[in-house]
Amino acid sequence: MLMSLLSLSRHVARVRVLAAALVFVAFAFGVPASAVAGVMPPDYGIQWSTVGGGVNRPANAQELAGSPWQGGLTFPFEPVAQDFRISKTEITNTQWLGFYRAYIQFNPTPAASISGGDIRVLNGVVRIVPGREQWPATMGWEFAARYANWLHNGMAMTAQAFEQGVYDTSTFFRDENGVNHHQVDRAPGAKFWIPTFSEWVKAAYWDPSKDNGAGGYWRYPNTSDTQLVAGLPGTPGAQTSAGTQEGIPVGSYPDVRSPWGLLDVSGGVRELTSTLLGDPQRNGVFTSPTGVISSPPEFDQLGWFRTGGFSSEFAGLRIASSIPSSSGIAMCYPVFCSWAIRRKRFQCSVRSRSRL
Repeated sequence: MLMSLLSLSRHVARVRVLAAALVFVAFAFGVPASAVAGVMPPDYGIQWSTVGGGVNRPANAQELAGSPWQGGLTFPFEPVAQDFRISKTEITNTQWLGFYRAYIQFNPTPAASISGGDIRVLNGVVRIVPGREQWPATMGWEFAARYANWLHNGMAMTAQAFEQGVYDTSTFFRDENGVNHHQVDRAPGAKFWIPTFSEWVKAAYWDPSKDNGAGGYWRYPNTSDTQLVAGLPGTPGAQTSAGTQEGIPVGSYPDVRSPWGLLDVSGGVRELTSTLLGDPQRNGVFTSPTGVISSPPEFDQLGWFRTGGFSSEFAGLRIASSIPSSSGIAMCYPVFCSWAIRRKRFQCSVRSRSRL
């Protein structure tokens, strides 16, 4: 009996070491703790950045005063407590092509707002304009919502996979008074969605390690308070395409990153969010925190720019995704240990009885 107890004690110790080792390995290889606790949504070929660091506070007066943010950050954004993933770059034409081709199988005559022009139907074949495969895709908001639905539904090849899951597209209509009606808030349990303005702000500017760990917002989306240098890729010192009037592939400035590793926050195309701004009778306006390609350059101020209507105006998309709750690790650990200990006790009991 004494030997059985000693064996049980050693087994418990091994279980605890193994569990700790699993968690350590997960962190060492960059796997979020939440991935150990639950099932991470598929990557679908998208490069992701994880945005966490606890709740971000509102910008203070010092951060707003004299900042490059257009007119100061007067549009209200809320702290974001939940960890989430967001694509490192805007969705590319190549990534959007798969959605486009899948959608038109069920809708042979797609609406014009499914693509901003880089993807076209030529002689019955859906193609990307040559040379623009890695350019950021542009689309209307309603199709960005359908894309989120499709990813959420596992890219299922059914008509319904595009229309429900995260956003109910039956709510996408204009009433007799000319007022648009859209479900803009994602459904509970959404695996993918169009980020809110607040989530976009946190991913682009909030850095919990800034100011010696106190946390704060950088003035520019390259983890810096120094204005970015505009210029095409390859130009010495260039950090953004803002103001160049040129389209370029995503990731053309690999060393220019937000605190969470996002690329192309400056330059590229305007991006859709799911935060509504404006009068719905004017076809609705969604915030677009990214800078527009214009002259003089606008370096992605935390301002807002009109991206147009729900369905017809084009902008890019940086898709967001859920992360399972990290609390699962604390829950799974004692459950696993309890199971292992009970199993060992049962084995010890069987061995003891066999000796009688």
